[in-house]
Amino acid sequence: MTDMRNRRWIDAFLVAAILITVALLYHKVTRLWWIWDDTFLLHIVSEHRVLDYFVDGSVWRSMPQQLFTPLLTTSYEAELALFGPNAVAFHVVHLIELAALAIALAFALRLWMSRAAAACASFLFLVGTPTAVMAMQTMLMHYIESVILGIVAAALFARAMRSGRNVPLIASALLYLLAMLAKEIAIPLLVILLILPERDLRARLRAVWPHGLELILYFAWRFAILGKVIGGYVWTFGLTELPLLLLRTVAKIVGTFAGPRLAIGIPFVLLILIGLLLRLRSRVSAVAIVIAFAAAIGPIIPVAVYYDHRFAWCAWICTAILFAAGADTLRNRRLALSLMIGVPLLGAVVNRQQWKGEFNRAKRMSDEGLVFSDLEPGDAIRMPAIVPGVMFQVAWVKEFVLHRPPGTLWFYDDLYLCSGQKPRRVFGFDERTRQVREITAEIPAIAGRYCASFRNEPLNLHFHYDERRHLLSWDLGPYADGYTFVASNGFLAYEVERHGGLQLFGMKDQTFRVRYRSPAGWVTYSPELTIDFSRDRELTWRR
Repeated sequence: MTDMRNRRWIDAFLVAAILITVALLYHKVTRLWWIWDDTFLLHIVSEHRVLDYFVDGSVWRSMPQQLFTPLLTTSYEAELALFGPNAVAFHVVHLIELAALAIALAFALRLWMSRAAAACASFLFLVGTPTAVMAMQTMLMHYIESVILGIVAAALFARAMRSGRNVPLIASALLYLLAMLAKEIAIPLLVILLILPERDLRARLRAVWPHGLELILYFAWRFAILGKVIGGYVWTFGLTELPLLLLRTVAKIVGTFAGPRLAIGIPFVLLILIGLLLRLRSRVSAVAIVIAFAAAIGPIIPVAVYYDHRFAWCAWICTAILFAAGADTLRNRRLALSLMIGVPLLGAVVNRQQWKGEFNRAKRMSDEGLVFSDLEPGDAIRMPAIVPGVMFQVAWVKEFVLHRPPGTLWFYDDLYLCSGQKPRRVFGFDERTRQVREITAEIPAIAGRYCASFRNEPLNLHFHYDERRHLLSWDLGPYADGYTFVASNGFLAYEVERHGGLQLFGMKDQTFRVRYRSPAGWVTYSPELTIDFSRDRELTWRR
């Protein structure tokens, strides 16, 4: 009885420690306004019913990525109904979900490792650099929800395997379906269930039949909504490029784990690697680890060309679990506990280094959005860090959610000033003070310098549009980098790689220029080019 009571106190302390860790590491997100795709999702949920997210394909086919994540929009709908357009409340709920994930991890992993190792995996997960990225962006709440549902589904599956009961097995399968409806990263969970250390492989194969049915149901549902089985993502690379892309993706994931300062990041990654190697106790363990990482990394390959730190999310969860499992195999418990405590503490240092840059960027976008929402008609904001496509959604939220007057402008390229545009007032981000301030008085000098930097230098441009795949690809030259697509005389601008591709939906055509900015300071533009998206098209232009 005393042991039971002590364990409950320890569990309560563990939960409190996780909550405190999340608050200490990530409380500053409550200072942020809407960033990234928040305003886009607010727009979607303001115009649709909850049922639409599950049965109306037009909702998802109208989105650029054409994904199917109905639990994401349902979550936004619920929070908007509860809190109204209060960004702080959304961020608080996001942190609560993150803490819930860590708690679920700490308790579920006890099925396969010691309590200390399970706690280690939970805290190591929390201090990871991918988690710092996730904590910043409420638009990624469906990643967190998907993993929570997946953890509980795996725990119920293990309980069913041990007890022989069908109820937890069916519940596990239902949660698996919900996890996939939150985010497709949960699809490989079926494979993970097959490598869990529960009974034998034949028994596990017999037990996953409900999950197999749910997977078939999910793909059928997805096809009915999107008209395709595998996502809205498109492969923008050839099969011959795949091996090199895989190597680069793994290297970038490791780089994400290490953070921005390699002096601390490299020792941290090496210690993580030691934990993984400790888990390689047999050929079966090695195969299971390879399968686990393949399941974690495989779903991001279609978009790996455009790598983002959040793509390392599943790989980091896998790494945290396997490191803890490896440390738990040490017979020297003092050494094992040293690793279990020391590595998460070192990870916290790496986390703070990553957090600084991520938060500064998010704070800039937040401040720009807030200032934009207060500007008057005819005012403009210059070169915001907010993604160009998102600015349209910020303007929509300003007018239709906050009920403030429309007509505020923005531009991403100073070609806008050279074309004769004269906004009433101009605001921009000051790198020195890290504030958004009025720069109207500086605009004539900015425009004069920029317009004088134009040159008619060589450009080699080739575009190909594949109408069947909705894929625009390009090859730009002769310079290695420094290219930007500029539309509407600078109203919109997108930095691009020399070689790349982009999947486009719902567009009849697009008119734009290509800009090259030299390291020496001069710029050169192509004339306006128009690509028709109603058919296959080749476009070449040279100077």
